[in-house]
Amino acid sequence: MGGSIAFLARGLSGARETLVKAALPAALAALTVAGAGCSGSGASGAQAGGASAAARPSAALASPSRLPPAPQPSPSASSASSSALWPSAAALATTERWLRARSGVTALAVIDSRGRLRGYGYDVQYSSASVVKAMLLVQYLRTHAGIPARARFLLARMIVGSDNAATDRVFAQVGSGGLAELARAAGMKRFAPSAVWAASLVTAADQARFFLHVDRLVPPQQRALLDRLLSERGRYRGWGIPQVALERGWRLWWKDGWMHSARGELLLQVARLERRGVTFAVAVIADGQPTSGYGVATMRGVGARLLP
Repeated sequence: MGGSIAFLARGLSGARETLVKAALPAALAALTVAGAGCSGSGASGAQAGGASAAARPSAALASPSRLPPAPQPSPSASSASSSALWPSAAALATTERWLRARSGVTALAVIDSRGRLRGYGYDVQYSSASVVKAMLLVQYLRTHAGIPARARFLLARMIVGSDNAATDRVFAQVGSGGLAELARAAGMKRFAPSAVWAASLVTAADQARFFLHVDRLVPPQQRALLDRLLSERGRYRGWGIPQVALERGWRLWWKDGWMHSARGELLLQVARLERRGVTFAVAVIADGQPTSGYGVATMRGVGARLLP
């Protein structure tokens, strides 16, 4: 995919191209500063991602049409590590204090390695921005028996390149009805699709639930493609929580989103993380961020505290 990213950037058009090229590099430039020194609902629009390396989590074995209420152990779990709790109560408390102290309005949802939902503000709805692209990917894979090369490239442009023009084409096939169908299958409680995909409403809790079992929502023959796309680096993918997780040896699938909102900048990140038999999911939403760079630092700060 590395060779295709330049093409993907050229594929963005009009206002979307201006937004991605102007706003997002500023956020990613701030990421460098955040990475060096950070220890410490909106309207429709476009989003931002980032770049970093990623490895792939293992896929689960079953593919029921509806998900069970509690998560299953990771396939790579060992008896030595299966009893470990991630994140710990102390790490979660530290993370929550950090996030609550940031500017704007924030929400945190963690489904820990024992299947418990923890955090705060996780049932509040926010515009999805590009986080909904992961849902579009999954629903497309659920409803297409075969994925030809051209379609694979389109999906890669949508996820890895965060190409909004490609997303428009996928959304034209999936539709808001397809998103609603996926939300039901995934057990989402407060998802609200929109005719404008970026304006669909999501909650942190629903996104954490979705990502924890995302592989089990697609047919077995589609899981390798799902794995590759959700774990692959891209020009706008890898900032914030994924950057910290990858630095600290976690394998993960993730999607992020960014857009302007009535409050300021709205950033969203959701990820499923796996390491040494431990699997958990996290979703963070930060609205009213003063700048995109500040929002990136918010997300990285969450990762630094959640994954000590």
